[in-house]
Amino acid sequence: MDLKNNIFLLKELVKRDISGRYKDSMMGGVWAFVAPLIMLAVYTFVFSMVFQARWGDGGTSKTAFALNLFIGIILHGVLAESMSRAPSLMQQHASYVKKIIFPLWLLPMVPVISGTFHALISLIVLLLAVLLFQGLWPWQTLFLPFVFLPIVFFALGLAWLIAGIGVYFRDITQIMPMFITIMMFMAPIFYPASAIPEQYRSWLLLNPLTYAVEMGRGALFLGQLPSLSAYLIYLTAAVLSAAAGLWFFSKVRKGFADVL
Repeated sequence: MDLKNNIFLLKELVKRDISGRYKDSMMGGVWAFVAPLIMLAVYTFVFSMVFQARWGDGGTSKTAFALNLFIGIILHGVLAESMSRAPSLMQQHASYVKKIIFPLWLLPMVPVISGTFHALISLIVLLLAVLLFQGLWPWQTLFLPFVFLPIVFFALGLAWLIAGIGVYFRDITQIMPMFITIMMFMAPIFYPASAIPEQYRSWLLLNPLTYAVEMGRGALFLGQLPSLSAYLIYLTAAVLSAAAGLWFFSKVRKGFADVL
């Protein structure tokens, strides 16, 4: 299949995936906006009213912790969506595996794009909340799309890798929820990276979420841009991860039909 047909097929798969999520609900796609709004309200209530949590020196704002937390949750959601759905993708589309001409490598891309779509809607909710509670965003907020870019590449690499492994090792379906939770707590989502003792802080960088979360917070809340060289290294690592995942998937794909 040529590139044009692959793009059309991917677009249709993503469209079906997103619309299928809200197929039987009365509010339909409105839930894509309402759900993150409700979650942000819950975070704000729990962490600012119940736990009286504060973020660094942002003690003057009761919502500062919830807003800082939410951007980390959004970025984590892209990886979580991809990693949780990837293990069983080939089993769910076993009929496609039998079709030699079907580009199976497109299937792991669907949850990544779907997760990114919902993350961007959540980001709009976050931006509106920041505007409401903290005023106009700094101009560095324009950098936020570049924050998502490496995460999308990491998500693609992990989705291809896990989808390929999932065909041969079904137990990975049970492992993923635990691994996703570990990734969340081993990234500075519920806490700033500065809260970790300096001698252990570098270990956080092994988590692909860490740098993205720090960049996102820096741009949106502190008006800071990351070092260009550091960002390019991070982006390069993400692209290489995606390439490695695709390479692995293409290698193991040949045995899918025999296993399924």
